[in-house]
Amino acid sequence: QRNDSGSVFQPEEVKELIKALKEYTPTIPDEITKYLLQTSGCNIEDETSIRLVSLATQRYISEIISVARNYNKMRRESEKTND
Repeated sequence: QRNDSGSVFQPEEVKELIKALKEYTPTIPDEITKYLLQTSGCNIEDETSIRLVSLATQRYISEIISVARNYNKMRRESEKTND
């Protein structure tokens, strides 16, 4: 639900997210994320924003791996039933 200011998140929730991001160590180091952002034309200096991009990238890669694993499992099961 949106609040009176039109925001989806409450200010307290945003503060908690920022605090959690600062304490979290992503799989993809911030330095690599910052470098890749810079090479693609995004000059972001804010560490929290970089960490958020790292986390989103990690989530995206994890989802791709999960889908590939499930697809491979279904393919192998299909091959077993066809034998």
